[in-house]
Amino acid sequence: MEELSFFINSTQRDGTDMREAPTDYVSIAWTRPVNWLRFTDLPRDIDAAAAKSRTIRYQRDLIRRWVQETQGRLVHEEAVMELSPDRATPQAVSVIEALRRQHPSATFLAVAFPRANGWRPHVHLEALLLKGRYHLLDPDSYISAAFSFDPSTHFSDWETQNASHRGQKACHRAEILAAIAALDPMSLTRKAEALNERGFTTHTGKAWTKDNLAKFLSSPAPMRADPAG
Repeated sequence: MEELSFFINSTQRDGTDMREAPTDYVSIAWTRPVNWLRFTDLPRDIDAAAAKSRTIRYQRDLIRRWVQETQGRLVHEEAVMELSPDRATPQAVSVIEALRRQHPSATFLAVAFPRANGWRPHVHLEALLLKGRYHLLDPDSYISAAFSFDPSTHFSDWETQNASHRGQKACHRAEILAAIAALDPMSLTRKAEALNERGFTTHTGKAWTKDNLAKFLSSPAPMRADPAG
């Protein structure tokens, strides 16, 4: 990554450089997986990750703008994919410990999403940040000529999509049962392999196995939503 440096322009009368050394910053941008869309991994390189995730791009650009405005120096940027779609895990942010050893004098930066709309904090991320120098940025809207992002709108839209997906569970079950019917009299193991080969996944986006297929077949059918309700 090309280092971003910004300095105060100031010299003594005799020409001696009086510029103060800029503050070094390390930025952490993170997002959650969406298993049913097979969005389950990201490159750690921030620019490669930003090309795959609008949430990562937003954090990267917001932090870069803030560092530039405060005349700091961004010495490292890290993209982190949470391991769970609905809870925080300590393993996902364990990389911060290694980054602290690499950059012991740096101030760590992250976007404080819980400051808006009562979103849940990433407790493990915050706990690691509290161990050293850190600064949390407000999750303000970001607007530029190339990219715009409003966190409130973005996450509200995602919740709508997730709710819609959850509501399709009965339809998904019918689709899988129809596919399985065409596979008789294969064993459960071979049926799971065949489903995977044909691009079918569980409703949460996981690959089929003998065990989860057996559980699927033994579970009761989900209730269909009442269109008049």
